[in-house]
Amino acid sequence: MLDHQQQQCVDNIAFILLDQLLAQTDATFTGYQKLKTQIAQCVIENKVITLLLPAFPCKTNNLDKVLGYKPDLGEYRVLQKFVNAIRDIQSVYSPGVMFYIFSDYHTFSDYINVDLEHHYTYSDELRNMVENMNASDCLKIINFEHFSAFDDLNEYQYFNGLKQRFGDAEYERDFARLKQHDNAMHHTYLGLKKFMHQDQKYALAPLSYKKRRERLALMAKGMMVQGRALDNFLNTHLSHAIRLSIHEHPMQGKKYSLFLFDERSFKTPWHTCVLFDACRGEFIIDTQANHKQREGVIIPVMHQGTLWCLLRFNIEDANEAQLMREVKATLQTEQFGLTLESHHGCSLTALPQAQVSQLVKAFSAVCLKGFNPLPQASFWSSWFAGNHALLPEEYVRSSTLAEPSWYGLKTPSTSIARRYSYTDMTPDEWAIYCSSSPLKVNLLDASLAALCLNGQASGWLKNTIVQYDDTATYPVIMSGDWGMNLRWSPSLAQHISSSTEIDNINQVANVLTPILECSQVQHVFDLQLGDILLVNNHTVLRYGVLSETELAVRQPYSVNSPWQPHNKQPSSEHLQESPA
Repeated sequence: MLDHQQQQCVDNIAFILLDQLLAQTDATFTGYQKLKTQIAQCVIENKVITLLLPAFPCKTNNLDKVLGYKPDLGEYRVLQKFVNAIRDIQSVYSPGVMFYIFSDYHTFSDYINVDLEHHYTYSDELRNMVENMNASDCLKIINFEHFSAFDDLNEYQYFNGLKQRFGDAEYERDFARLKQHDNAMHHTYLGLKKFMHQDQKYALAPLSYKKRRERLALMAKGMMVQGRALDNFLNTHLSHAIRLSIHEHPMQGKKYSLFLFDERSFKTPWHTCVLFDACRGEFIIDTQANHKQREGVIIPVMHQGTLWCLLRFNIEDANEAQLMREVKATLQTEQFGLTLESHHGCSLTALPQAQVSQLVKAFSAVCLKGFNPLPQASFWSSWFAGNHALLPEEYVRSSTLAEPSWYGLKTPSTSIARRYSYTDMTPDEWAIYCSSSPLKVNLLDASLAALCLNGQASGWLKNTIVQYDDTATYPVIMSGDWGMNLRWSPSLAQHISSSTEIDNINQVANVLTPILECSQVQHVFDLQLGDILLVNNHTVLRYGVLSETELAVRQPYSVNSPWQPHNKQPSSEHLQESPA
């Protein structure tokens, strides 16, 4: 029997899975109860919860669908979603969770026409992504090579070895008869034929119509036979795991379907690619061919030499739109630090500031290089402001030379901070214009830093309030509309105001230092004359001192912002600055 605390833990874990991962298609109460029973068995024994997802074989060979054979932003966003769920479970259940992704490449390798080398590159790059989230201990990419049942086979023998050792010979032999008398099986068979006809169209193109039909029939049957063998293998060797699936299943307690992306559809990153629509501010998952048919300016984005994702802009002027298509876009890390570099004199004024602001929300920092110089240097702040107002210069000046922090800790003044909430007085975005000598700007990815923390430590830090001065008290991990983000300035922190687990500032520093020293969290932008760097104030921390430079901070959008006309205070109070 579960005691009250254990029952609450089971309910919390089940809610996290249902809220963040499970599709809940055709859900039944029995299926929900089975899920809770599986969780409860682990909680009673204080054991790690095991999740198992057969998926992520390799990129399809069809370049109408994908950008290349390596993982890209699609895979990263899915893995990020998994790690978020893992962290939340860790925060409510100390043994945590082990999430196994079982790569099913070898299960279907004879039918998908992808080189073994590409498969291993794909899996290794996935592991690198997981390592960059500091989650290699709880999210693992595995294959047959990790099981002793296949120790005597090499990588070229796994396909046949699976069939011979775990296959269902009767199912294969009677396949045609069974298909005729099982509507669901027949539906799956036809769906596979249709899918493979599209997915393998270039591999099948040299065949005659008759040979192509025969090959598709063989593929569909073979994949169903191999799928049965894989089920038998996983049920034998990982029977204790909660089984997840990328395919649609009724939620009846056997397999739990996942939506890999935020949208409620069964799309996979190895058959699609990601486009960020700067007009709508959305990540769109579709095939490369469909993305390139969209109206507007489509720009490819590179990351470490890999075609990573696509961007879409709406540029009204036809000449500027053509110049914009020649802009080079790169990312510093998987989803941070976008640089747009124009080599052909694209005008900054032709680039809608609202669309750039959407990029800042999505990629945290955006650097614009090589765009046509403005008629006057002062014009850049007007472009940055767009239809909104900027903070008065006197508020920005004191914070420019402040210790590492974020705008909201040192800006506005202490007197204003006493009367307004964090969301009312904290800007969404700030920017730097390099008007003279080269400039280095050092930033920290506050979102990734929070994600890299073990969920239990993250839970402690969410409940740890740090005192910075008389009025500035903030949790170390702040959660809200921007997700979970680190809010930390060690040189300005005075003491712990309240915490359930942590007694002093040094303990906070000991937890955070290993994360903040990771290269994937630290970013340096080298700005040259005319460059503009725009930064998301909620997902980024500054580290290092900014030199004197042209800096602008956009006012908060809140109707209760201190700078709204109806909230204006006497000028003497406006000029009061917080101690630096």
